[in-house]
Amino acid sequence: MDRRTFGTSMLVGAVGLAAAPALAQPGRMRAPPMGDMAMGPAEQRHVEDTLMIGAVALQTSRLALSRGVRPLVRQFAEFEVEEQTTVAQILGEISGMGPPPPAPADRRLLDRLERARGPAFEREYLLGQIDGHQRLLAVQDRYLSSGRNRHHRHLAMLARGRINEHLRELSLVRNFRG
Repeated sequence: MDRRTFGTSMLVGAVGLAAAPALAQPGRMRAPPMGDMAMGPAEQRHVEDTLMIGAVALQTSRLALSRGVRPLVRQFAEFEVEEQTTVAQILGEISGMGPPPPAPADRRLLDRLERARGPAFEREYLLGQIDGHQRLLAVQDRYLSSGRNRHHRHLAMLARGRINEHLRELSLVRNFRG
């Protein structure tokens, strides 16, 4: 099993373990956010910010699947689409929230990527992914410095590790000339 699959499996497993008691109740399709998964202001901000930035990473990566020139760029985009789809599903299920609209800077990135092709597209995509991942890292760090919900903290810890891994991968992909 590769590291991406393992990391995603661990994230899904952690959420599954946290939600198992609520989901095991007869006659319930989905448990509302409550108990150890209750959403205070810190958890709500963490989920909103993660979903907003993640949605941009997802949308730009979907573009990169068809517009990326280099196989490594398309491969990163494929993994990012899979991961962001899973993260959005998990956060949506535990919070009942969907991603808010993109920030103005993210909207401008999306517009630039819509117009770009070839190496110019890849350059913008990779820079956007690096910026987005740095912002996602800051969101996780901010929550971990103030958030007290242990399950949300566990999600933030798992996400932080994956984000750091992605930043290293993005640096390699950006500098690889093959």
